Amino acid sequence: MKEKLEFFIREFVNCYNEKPGMEDTWGEPVFAYASARDPKFAELKDIIGNHHKLPLDILPDARTLIAYFVPLSERIASSNAGGRMASAEWARAYLQTVDLIKSIEKGLVHHVALEGWTVAKTADHRSWDPDTMKCDWSHRHAAYIAGLGTFGMNRALITGKGVCGRIGTILTDAYIEPTPRPDVDYCLYKRDGSCGLCIPACPVSALDGSGNYDNRKCLEFTEENAEFHKKIGYADVCGKCMSGMPCSTCAPGF
Repeated sequence: MKEKLEFFIREFVNCYNEKPGMEDTWGEPVFAYASARDPKFAELKDIIGNHHKLPLDILPDARTLIAYFVPLSERIASSNAGGRMASAEWARAYLQTVDLIKSIEKGLVHHVALEGWTVAKTADHRSWDPDTMKCDWSHRHAAYIAGLGTFGMNRALITGKGVCGRIGTILTDAYIEPTPRPDVDYCLYKRDGSCGLCIPACPVSALDGSGNYDNRKCLEFTEENAEFHKKIGYADVCGKCMSGMPCSTCAPGF
């Protein structure tokens, strides 16, 4: 099951990379797995709020959470380094990646069903309320529980392929052995204080060295970017705290 699932997602990404205008947009995906009954999922209700769902709320027979990260290529990641507004390449890749993730999930439901298992998607990428700033499912936190990476000062999950990319999470009633969580921080600032470049990189000073994050400032600036890039589509992005960083495309030191 695990090998077939990973092969399917890799091939899906490869096919998208061959589409006209999408060449060299994504790198090789990375994967991690968690028990759907891992007690850390219940802890998210304390971290995020009681509104956050548990895996069994979504798929009552779930046994495994599958987390995967589709990294953006070095070309896309570096295009967004520096400057105030998100690069056109970054904005376009954001929209293309949202479409890619949706297509992967749709394809997996059918593909895994042929193997006799059930797959359920966890949440749409816009399953949060911009007024209350709350969501009922955090892909980042679920992926952390699965061992896909650790959180950086920029609040992104640093995976083995860095932070520039997108996380997907799905649930299945098939059993896949859980992945061990990293036993060391991938974030250099948290590890030994040697980085912190993401903090001054934020155009609206939404981050500080104490780990505080002003998500309202961040949201307002992503909407400013959406207006700036409206000819491309509704790309409410920024990514300046992720681009041009030691953790952009890898876990530093690993």
